[in-house]
Amino acid sequence: MKKKMKIDVAAENASAINEAKHSFGHIEMKGAGNHKVFEHQDAPSKANGPMFGDISSDLDGLGKPAFKGGDAGAAGGGRGKPIKSTVPTEPVVDETPTTPSEPAPAPTPAKADYVSGLDTPDGFNIELMFVGAWSDAAKAQAYAAAENISNTVIGDLPSYNGIDDIRITLTSAAIDGAGGTWGKGGYDALRLDTKLAATGHVTIDSADITQAMNLGLLDDLLQHEMLHAMGFGTAWQTMGLVDNYNGDLRFNGENATLVYNALFQAIASKDTLSDKGVPIETDGGSGAAGKHWDEATFGNELMSTQLNYSNNMSSLTLAALEDMGYQTTFADSFLFA
Repeated sequence: MKKKMKIDVAAENASAINEAKHSFGHIEMKGAGNHKVFEHQDAPSKANGPMFGDISSDLDGLGKPAFKGGDAGAAGGGRGKPIKSTVPTEPVVDETPTTPSEPAPAPTPAKADYVSGLDTPDGFNIELMFVGAWSDAAKAQAYAAAENISNTVIGDLPSYNGIDDIRITLTSAAIDGAGGTWGKGGYDALRLDTKLAATGHVTIDSADITQAMNLGLLDDLLQHEMLHAMGFGTAWQTMGLVDNYNGDLRFNGENATLVYNALFQAIASKDTLSDKGVPIETDGGSGAAGKHWDEATFGNELMSTQLNYSNNMSSLTLAALEDMGYQTTFADSFLFA
């Protein structure tokens, strides 16, 4: 059965947002409205340990959850192996004159295995391609995750090489065996003008799919990684949305900064950099650091570094997607199913 995550509207948040607008006059909320994030927990109960493997620059890795009372692991994510850098060599230039020719047309992409959001084809549609062994039950969880995103990210994007709006390849393959890194994801191609992803990929460890399903977490895992494939966290640096204050990373988007100060007042009021942006994870290696909300601050938010038994996509994440350039239901009250 598909879990439901509900973000309700609370009247007290309206005054909080108005106060934040007054205090942060330079911040203008896009599509302002009343909304409420999940209830913040100072010491949330974790599903089980470090979640994010350490992988290459545009990727995020999500690993095994830890059970309450078990080994919590390193805060902010897991570890892995970054891609080794190489020293560039002097390019060889061929100066032989050539005759200009018409560019070859872009190949027609293969038909997708599933497309989300077809009830609103002018909205945000995610094309899914499956590679490897996926059971019907596991595919159904991927469909649900994609539909959740299409119900939340609602603005259509210009087609890119025949793709509307993004194509994500979902691969079931060995990563590190059972119990390690559960999955990883990132973008493959960004649109030149907006830097929004046109293609992306998600890999789920084939040894962990059954366990994730048994715990009722596969849909959350897939949704988390699909958002990374869309550029959440993985494209922030390219978009100029991250500032570094002596090692303290901040997401500087206007909407997300407003939400942080309005709806996390108890935390933001003690944060000397609250006007600079939202705290970003700095621990856990390159697969976690710089790509997620700070785990110690935001607990069971879906896009923090650890997976919980209850994971909520808050208005903070919606606001960040707005800042990235996506049109979302950020300004509305909604049922997130």
